[in-house]
Amino acid sequence: MKKSLLLLCLLALIGLIFSSMVIRNYGKQNLPLVEIWLGQPLALIKGYDWPRYKEDGQLFDVAWIDQPIQLKLHLPSGREITTISKGTWLGVETEKMSSHSYVYAEAHDPINHVSILPLLELVRPDELTAQLDKIAADLALKDDPNFDKERDTLETQVRLTSKCTDFGFQTALENNATLSIRTQIDSGFFSEGCYLVIDVWWDSE
Repeated sequence: MKKSLLLLCLLALIGLIFSSMVIRNYGKQNLPLVEIWLGQPLALIKGYDWPRYKEDGQLFDVAWIDQPIQLKLHLPSGREITTISKGTWLGVETEKMSSHSYVYAEAHDPINHVSILPLLELVRPDELTAQLDKIAADLALKDDPNFDKERDTLETQVRLTSKCTDFGFQTALENNATLSIRTQIDSGFFSEGCYLVIDVWWDSE
C-alpha cells in the first residue's frame, strides 16, 4: 500500500515537473501557433494534423491538442480570438458512421466546438478573479453587465471561503457563435488549484 501511494505521488510530481519544463522551455511568446476556423472545414486548420483511426485511416470526429499552444480562433464574422491554451479540444459537426461502428469526420466537415484551457498553470483561489478579468478583457466582455454580476459573485464567494468556487457565464458572441467561461477545480496530491475553461460553439442553423 505504501509503495503504491509512493509511486502515485512520484508520478504526480514528475507530471508537475514536466509541465513546468514545457512551459518554461517554450515561453509564452514561443508557443507553437495553431489556427482554427469555427464553422469552417477542419481541413483549414493550420499548425495541427487532425488524428486518424488506426483501423481504417478515417478522421476522428474529435481531437485533443495536448500541449500548450498559441491559439488563433477565427469566428464566422471574421473576428479573431487569440489566446494561450494549455489543452485544446475540438469537435466537428458530423453524423457519419464508419464500418467499425464509431463516428468519423471528413476534411470538409465544419468545426462546431472549441474548448480552451487559457491558463498554463493552476492558480490559487485568490488569483482566480484577476485571471478571469484578463481573459474577459481579451474577449471584450468587461462591459457586459451579466458578466460583471457573475464575476462579482465569484469574487465574493472566493473571499468568504478561500476556495475555488463554481463560476459559469454564457453569451452570444455573434450570429451562430456562443461562448461560455467556467471554473474547474483540480484536487491534486499537494494542493488544490483552480483553472478556467472557455468553450465556443458554432450552430449551423
